[in-house]
Amino acid sequence: MITDAQLRVPKNALSWRSFALRASLPLGFALTCTLLALLGLLYLNQNSQLTTLIYEVQSLNAERRELRQANAALEYEIASLQSLSRIREQALRLGLTETAQIELLAVAEPGTPQMAQARLADKPALAALLTLSAQGSDSWGTLRTWSGELWTQFTEWLKVPNDSH
Repeated sequence: MITDAQLRVPKNALSWRSFALRASLPLGFALTCTLLALLGLLYLNQNSQLTTLIYEVQSLNAERRELRQANAALEYEIASLQSLSRIREQALRLGLTETAQIELLAVAEPGTPQMAQARLADKPALAALLTLSAQGSDSWGTLRTWSGELWTQFTEWLKVPNDSH
C-alpha cells in the first residue's frame, strides 16, 4: 500500500521553473526541427543554383567552342579568297590580262611640303600668283590674269567627263 508520504508531491515539482522547463522542451525540439528544416531548404536552394550555374557555364563554353570554330572557318575562307592564284583566276574570268608595263606612282603624304608642291604643279595659275605674292608684286594685271586662269580651271573642273567608250 502507498502511504501519504509517498503521494506527496515535492514543493519544487510544481514551481514555475519546473513548469517552464518542461514546457520549453517540446518548444525547443520544435524550434530545432524548424531550424534544421530551414538549413536543409537553404542547402537545397544553394545546390540547385550551383547546378544551374554549372549548366550555364557548360553551355557558354560549348557556344564559345562553336564560335571559335566558325571564326576559324571564316579566317580560312578569307585567306583562300585573298590568295593570288584565286585573284588571278577571277581576273582572267573577267577578261583582264597581265601587263608587262608597270607604272609606279609616288604619293606624298597629306600636309607635307611635297604634297603642297605637287598640288601647285597641277595648278600653274595658283603657283604663279603665290610666286608673285612672295616677290611682293600685287598689281591689278597680275590679279586679273590669275583670276582668269582660275576661272578657266574652275570651268574645266565643272565639265562632266564624256564616257563614250
